[in-house]
Amino acid sequence: GREFIRRQCDLDRFVGSPSVVRRTAAQKAAGYYRKELPFTDDFEMWLRLALHGDVALTDTIQAVRRRHGRQVTEGYRARPHHMFREVLAAFECFFENDGRVLPDARALLRDVRRRMGRSALYNGRSMAGDREGAALLRLALELTPTFALPRIARHLLGAERPLAELRLLMDARAAGP
Repeated sequence: GREFIRRQCDLDRFVGSPSVVRRTAAQKAAGYYRKELPFTDDFEMWLRLALHGDVALTDTIQAVRRRHGRQVTEGYRARPHHMFREVLAAFECFFENDGRVLPDARALLRDVRRRMGRSALYNGRSMAGDREGAALLRLALELTPTFALPRIARHLLGAERPLAELRLLMDARAAGP
């Protein structure tokens, strides 16, 4: 279970919620979904469940996902910075509550914030001139300021319309999370 938590902190591969099978005893020990995490309550639950035992991963197809335009996940695709913030909130909730029992909880959360900041930076730069890109760059500045600031400055200096991109970044800052 703890290795599963560490792998999730690497941000490599997330668990699809329809594919999770767990024991009733583990679910009772982990508790209910957290209402304060309306978009990532399942992910945070998987982290808590991993505290109560081993986790097995399989490449076997266990579920079929039906996609349509009214799914909650469609909002993530349209607003990637929202997805970043929600996943970060799940990690923070986990490590501030049940996950604090892990001896390296603080270091794991620090690493998650660093990885998310870097990922937000790279995703934001790839969306140059876009409000979502600016919001991701703003998040990168919040999470990893010393890493993000020089790279955003170089990005703006090399941009076709640096002032317009700077305005978007400032607008994202004014708008907040």
